[in-house]
Amino acid sequence: MSHRVWLISDLRTCRKCGEEKPLSEFNKNRSLPSGYTNDCKKCHNAYLKKRREDPVVAEKTRQSGARWRAANPEADKRKYLLRKFNMTLEEYKALLNKQGGVCAICGEKEQVLRRAKSDQEMLAVDHCHETGKIRGLLCFKCNTGIGALGDSVEGLERALDYLRGQDGS
Repeated sequence: MSHRVWLISDLRTCRKCGEEKPLSEFNKNRSLPSGYTNDCKKCHNAYLKKRREDPVVAEKTRQSGARWRAANPEADKRKYLLRKFNMTLEEYKALLNKQGGVCAICGEKEQVLRRAKSDQEMLAVDHCHETGKIRGLLCFKCNTGIGALGDSVEGLERALDYLRGQDGS
């Protein structure tokens, strides 16, 4: 049985252009034995650009993505929640259930559709931008409202003082 021996080298030859380049010119790929792709970044990017510009390939790619999203409706939500908030979809659903399926501030269901492909809009995950701690789920209006006031108690108090000073006269 023969085993491949990979020599650690600072150089690699691109299989497309045939040039020997430093490893920094190749994308990392842990699934390959060498740990790097076979094509340099420049050649790989040129290949991707060519594929994107081909209308037939672009349409097939779009249709394939649409079929996958239809077959996996929650996959995008899972990926978004995990990447952005380190939160699983199950944790999101548990919090939504705890709040009765409505915004933690105004008590309304989400009314604003921000993503055209979404069949049911998610409430925004409100979190402290300093600690990352999740506070609750808010509708678009409430989330942007507290965000516009600086996500701070002081900002909200100034807004309350302003509203209280405007007694309608």
